[in-house]
Amino acid sequence: MNRLSEFDFVTVNVPFEAREARTLDVFDAQVVAIVGATAALEFVDLADQARLPAVVRGSLVTYPTDSGLMALKGTLVHRRDTGDVRFTVADGIGLNRRSATRIKADYRMRIGHMNSTEVVTGRSVDVSADGVLATTPLRANVGDDLHVSIDVDPDAPPVKAVARVVRVTPGELAMQFDLDERTARAQLGRIVVDHNREFLRRRREALQLVEF
Repeated sequence: MNRLSEFDFVTVNVPFEAREARTLDVFDAQVVAIVGATAALEFVDLADQARLPAVVRGSLVTYPTDSGLMALKGTLVHRRDTGDVRFTVADGIGLNRRSATRIKADYRMRIGHMNSTEVVTGRSVDVSADGVLATTPLRANVGDDLHVSIDVDPDAPPVKAVARVVRVTPGELAMQFDLDERTARAQLGRIVVDHNREFLRRRREALQLVEF
C-alpha cells in the first residue's frame, strides 16, 4: 500500500456540516511535510485560503496509489494568518510512520554524553522533528543518550534536546530525540515545514515564469 509522502498531491473534501457561507467544499493541496499522523499541506490555488474554516473535523483527504484511490479521514486546522494547514488522521493509516520528513541542513552543533562535562562540536547533515544526523568526532555507541544543541538561527537560542544514538557510521551519528522533547520536535518540525513550503513556492514561481 502506498503511503502518503511529502510533495504528493491530494484532494481535500470538506464535510457538509463544516461548510460556511461562501466557503469551499473541495480543494487541491500538496503535502509539505509529515510528522507522525499529521501532514502539513500547501494550497494549490492560494485563493482557496480565505475560504477554508479554521477547524474542519471529519474532512476527507484522497490521493492516488498503485492499487487505487486512498481516502483518509481526519481534522484540518487552518491558521489564517500564515496560511498553514495541518491535516491529522486519528489512527495514522496512510501516513509514513517510519520517520518524519527530513531536510538537508548544515547547522553547527554541540554534542556530549549525559552526565559528562565534555562537549564536542559537529555539523548536522539532515534534521527532522524526530532527530538529526550529524558529523562529529564524538565516540558513541548505539543506545547512548546524548545532549545536543543545534544552532539553527544565529539570532535565536539553540534547539536543545536529549537524543539517543540509533546508528553509528565512521564520523557520523544518527540520533533520535526522546519522546518527551516536545519543544525541540516542534521547533525542528517548523523548520522542515517552512523549508519545504518555501521550496514549493519557488518552484511554483519558476513554472509561472516558464509558462509566461
